[in-house]
Amino acid sequence: RLGRIWLFLIMFLAEVEAFVEGKHSSVALTAENECKASLDSLKWQACRKLKSYDITEQGKVLSQMNGEKEYNKLGFFNSNYTCIPVDVPGTALGALLSNGTFEGIDHENIYYSYNLQKIPDINHTGRDFYTFWYRAEGHIQNSDCFSEKSENFIRLSLRSVNYKLSMFINGKFYPQTNNMGMYRRFNYDVSAKGHSSKFALAALIEPPIYPGNVDEGGQGGDHEIARNAAIMQFTAGWDWIQATPDRNTGPWDEVSLAMNNGVILSDPRVTTLQIQYDNANISAAVFIKNPSTTDLTGQLEFEFSCPKPNSKQFEQNSVRIPEFTLKYGNEEEISTNISMSHVKFWYPHTMGEPSLCNMTVLYKSKDKSVQSTLSFKFGIKYMETYIDQDLEGRVFKINNKKIFLKGGNWIASDQLLRYSSGIKGRARYDAEVRMHRDMGLNIIRVWGGGLAERPEFYDACDKYGVLVMQEFWMTGDNNGRWAGSYNSPENHEVYLLAVRDTIRMLRRHTSLLFWCGGNELYETSVSPPPEILSQMKEYISILDPKRFFIQSSMTDAYKFDATVSLAPRDGPYGYLPQNSWYIPNPGMSPYVKIAFQPEIGSVSTPVFQSLKRFLSSNGLNNFPVDTPPFGEGDAPPEWVYHKFLPYNGAINSYMAPKDIQGYSYRAQLAQYQQYKMLYEGFQERMWTRYSAVIMWKSQSPWPALRGAFYDYYLAATGGFYGARSAGYSAESPYVIQMNPLTRSITLINTDYTELEAVYIKVSAFQIDKDGSPECKQCALYLGPYNVANQSSLTGLGSLQTMSDTVLLWRLALIQNGSVLAENEYHQSDFSKDQNYTSLGVLRKEGNPGGVLIPHILDTSKNNGKDTQLVVRVDNSANFTNKPFFAAFGVRLSVRKQKSLEDKITEEDRILPVYISDGYFTLLPRESKVVNISIPIPLCEDLDEVTVVVEAFNMPSSTKSASLSES
Repeated sequence: RLGRIWLFLIMFLAEVEAFVEGKHSSVALTAENECKASLDSLKWQACRKLKSYDITEQGKVLSQMNGEKEYNKLGFFNSNYTCIPVDVPGTALGALLSNGTFEGIDHENIYYSYNLQKIPDINHTGRDFYTFWYRAEGHIQNSDCFSEKSENFIRLSLRSVNYKLSMFINGKFYPQTNNMGMYRRFNYDVSAKGHSSKFALAALIEPPIYPGNVDEGGQGGDHEIARNAAIMQFTAGWDWIQATPDRNTGPWDEVSLAMNNGVILSDPRVTTLQIQYDNANISAAVFIKNPSTTDLTGQLEFEFSCPKPNSKQFEQNSVRIPEFTLKYGNEEEISTNISMSHVKFWYPHTMGEPSLCNMTVLYKSKDKSVQSTLSFKFGIKYMETYIDQDLEGRVFKINNKKIFLKGGNWIASDQLLRYSSGIKGRARYDAEVRMHRDMGLNIIRVWGGGLAERPEFYDACDKYGVLVMQEFWMTGDNNGRWAGSYNSPENHEVYLLAVRDTIRMLRRHTSLLFWCGGNELYETSVSPPPEILSQMKEYISILDPKRFFIQSSMTDAYKFDATVSLAPRDGPYGYLPQNSWYIPNPGMSPYVKIAFQPEIGSVSTPVFQSLKRFLSSNGLNNFPVDTPPFGEGDAPPEWVYHKFLPYNGAINSYMAPKDIQGYSYRAQLAQYQQYKMLYEGFQERMWTRYSAVIMWKSQSPWPALRGAFYDYYLAATGGFYGARSAGYSAESPYVIQMNPLTRSITLINTDYTELEAVYIKVSAFQIDKDGSPECKQCALYLGPYNVANQSSLTGLGSLQTMSDTVLLWRLALIQNGSVLAENEYHQSDFSKDQNYTSLGVLRKEGNPGGVLIPHILDTSKNNGKDTQLVVRVDNSANFTNKPFFAAFGVRLSVRKQKSLEDKITEEDRILPVYISDGYFTLLPRESKVVNISIPIPLCEDLDEVTVVVEAFNMPSSTKSASLSES
């Protein structure tokens, strides 16, 4: 009884103190922003749970104004107890890092060297160490969202938390069953009176029930992590990432307030039912909830505006739903069919323009007292899929045209989930998806051991025309196939609630191509568990009709059923010799048909400036130097910790490096070759053997030494430009490429009309020789050829090689004197293993007769989004009496400072930056124009930037570009 009296006094004093001090952060809810605001600007605090008081008592104190001060008094007997300032969205580990809990380790250097290993793992600390109360308080500004005519409702929304949630608002506990799961959405209705409303909230968030032991086992540690319902399994570690110590416990996603005066509109959907010419029939739907205490009668109207084909005008129309009554407390989905005429369709960027429409859903009550609106973007995309009997695999069609899928596997933007929402999250997602688009990739697979990606990610995919395969949260590694249990997850009800919430949240996005039950699940009769699989299918059929679903990414070669999974096998996951990519099923048996390859992986090493960000001086100086055979565990320890995957044979083919700078540059060249030929090998057999290839992985949520096209800091690798050089687009749908195995040329027409009367021009130059003399015997001029739509011509010509030299091969596809497509390769003698030692000698000796000179041709701004630089790079003569070589492996970067010393830090680089070409070759006295785009927020405080150009065999040169004139 005395304890309760003490708590009452504390709560009373907290209210008095809050009134006197007036320290409430304001939240602006305006009609312009649909009466919704993120709460990331509040002064959030994280407070440890007290063991001597029950949860209800603690929550009531913390959810009062100035409650943290009184809560600290409750913990006065513990000298180490305090509430600490934190960022929300965020995690428990993020809170501890930002407050200096771990000496010498913070947000900025958490991935440096072994720092992550120094953080105590939850398996050793117990769950309480990463259990926190997250509290904040504020008041709603005088808002134009308040209505004098109807009830006003304020809704607190937590878009996702991890893992278990107990919620208190203004001293009140909001108990609920199934209050757990990483991908659940939680909403709380808080009544508001008058034109201003104070609020205080406290959320106790506890870690996963089964955090797992990361000291044993393999993928996912001891595999216990999968027993939790709907969770990011890789937080327990994988062969490409270390474990996340707190398993990302906390309010990691958006927390927001929204105001409604009568009804709540949410989770819209647009499904394209039929298309013909430039006309479409669509189904539009939205959920509508009546949170009031009385029934509501009113009308719902769908208003849309879509761009017209070949015009700057818009097709505008609306459809009104007949008047209906919504019972108080109920939620219903209302849908209607809409006919649309003369509108642009949405296409993946390799097929056309990802054109988006605007939709506004408007509700008005019969007495005009209640009004609510919801606006969003959508695209008109008609999807079909079928099993091709010749390929024995799945094919997809978009708007009646089949599409060859080239993509990358996606994990997360950050291991600690620091870019999950808000301004930072939106910018990060935009940058990463844009980089996928720039590589020519048209699909991203969101892997099942990761997360349900956020709407901000899908907004970027909608914008850039990149399709998405979204998997649910199971893997064969932890859910029974190779390890773990087929009974995981244990709580089917929570898992299915997460499935339902995710479908509702993401279903409006045009880029979402299909759902998948999980990664490499097998046996299909028990994985996913039948109850989950059945309900999953039902949710999709009801909530997201017409969207395709498949049970697993890969099953088994001996019992493969293309209606159940995408592939009978996947992999391999290491460096392969270049000729391997031109054999069916690279690195595996060619006798198994794998039309749709959901993951095939290889190597990756970041550029030197990025390596300095996360490797110690010892790690930089002790780089791998051995020649094969060379296992993963044989590398220097720090490289092993960052999951190094070896390919020293390829690196040493450019002559063994003497320092880390030389090692990294050679690695970029090897990656360029590897990924160029990976994609070219698959697309050579487009529709004759393959329908899809998705690389494992295209990005990495931490600084790893394997599998990514750009590093954690968003610096492009050689692999990025290798993949890009193999790409095509709607504007440039033709490909000319070399097959080094057959020593011939392939022409590919990805367009939907026949390519007629084209010619092939082949030339080659000895780039390791003074003056880069042309190889006369290598020159070819072939044609004319006709290439049918969506097909290829292979085995054209016969390439003649030279011994004891490295040739730069240049290919051109010509029609009526115009070049339709180009490509280039560096190759030694075809008849032997590739050996580029002579290029390594050039790096050692330099290019004494030449110098790289960058020229800034133009600086401008593009629609207020990018600063654009046009740069011409010259390989100019320096001394007429000295050897003059080609500039090999030319790359550009942009920095804030002019210094080129090795001491320069990563912060001097401007990242991300989008550069149109990299790792190319300039013959003596040759020039190339390169376009550079810099997001304006990254340079808005700079008067100038410095463009840096360098080559494998030439020193760096710089040129300053003034931004004041752009």
